[in-house]
This record gives sequence, structure tokens and C-alpha cells, in this order.
Amino acid sequence: SEKFVCATGDIYVSDGEIRRVVERLRDGEPSVLAEPSERSQGFGFLTLGEQDLLDSASRQTDETEPLASTGIYGLHPDFSRDIRACDGDLTRALDAAADDTDVHVEMVRGVYSRIESPESMFEAGREARRNLTGHTSEDASIHDTAYVSDEAVVREGAKIGPKATVLGQSYIGAKAKIGAGAVVED
Repeated sequence: SEKFVCATGDIYVSDGEIRRVVERLRDGEPSVLAEPSERSQGFGFLTLGEQDLLDSASRQTDETEPLASTGIYGLHPDFSRDIRACDGDLTRALDAAADDTDVHVEMVRGVYSRIESPESMFEAGREARRNLTGHTSEDASIHDTAYVSDEAVVREGAKIGPKATVLGQSYIGAKAKIGAGAVVED
């Protein structure tokens, strides 16, 4: 009887994208993450209704700029009943769910890529790092005498001590602690 998040397919996605789906679900609202697509056939195409709610889902589309499902969903427990009723077809089940309840459509804002080859996986990782470069979380604690490069990434809850130096494209993870006088290089 628990709500759940489902990610299907070979995809690479930034954690912020999944976090938005989870937050929407915590508010009791099922959702699907979508992206514009140039294809006319695929896993699932979404049609929006009013207020960015899902109107329908299908495997083909005639739209010139269709929205494609990323395969990331935040769902209620009764959705498993819809999947069984649709013989395991997730796209048909999503279409049926749109008739019964409000399913919100969230657009990808960060990094999302379908992984179809080792090259596309490498490119997705490179894109993720490019988008991370030069971001310091407002929830990070950086001592006044510390130096942090403009290209570095400092995540929420990180603490950088007195006279510490963070150079280049270094990545300081959430809740990491960099001691006094430490030097971090990418």
C-alpha cells in the first residue's frame, strides 16, 4: 500500500529529476517525467490536458513536437492493478490511469539521456559533469578564509574549513567535510 517511483529503460538522469517526481508523490500526486522528442514511435508519448495533467499515453504519435515519457514515474499503489488489467503494458496502464486520476507531467530540466551505446553513456556522463560545473549549494558552509574555485561543485550540507582550498572542477559531495588548510584538486 506504499507509493513508489519506477524508472524503466536504459537511462541516465540527474538526481534532481527523480527528486521532483518523489516530491510530487509525497504530496499525493502521481506524475511522469517527460521530454520533447523527434521520434514518432517509442515507449510512450504523452498528450497534455489542462494544467499540465496527462490526458493520454500511446506508443505512436502524429504530433509534430511530441512529448515522450522518460520512463520515470511516481505512482500510487493501485497503479499495479492498472498494469495487471493492461497485461503488463505500462503505456496502456498510464493511459488508463489518466482517465481515473490526475497524473502530473513534469518536464526534464536537468540531465536526461537514453543510453543506447557505450558512447551515449560516456556523453551522458560528460553532460552531467558539464551541468554540475560551478555550482555551490546555498546549504553549504564555507569558512570566510577558504577559497573555492568558480568551477567547483559544492553540494548541500558540505562544510569547508578555514584556509581550505578547493581548486578546478572539484566535486565536494553532500555533507562532506573539508578540514582546515586542506587542498582539494580535481
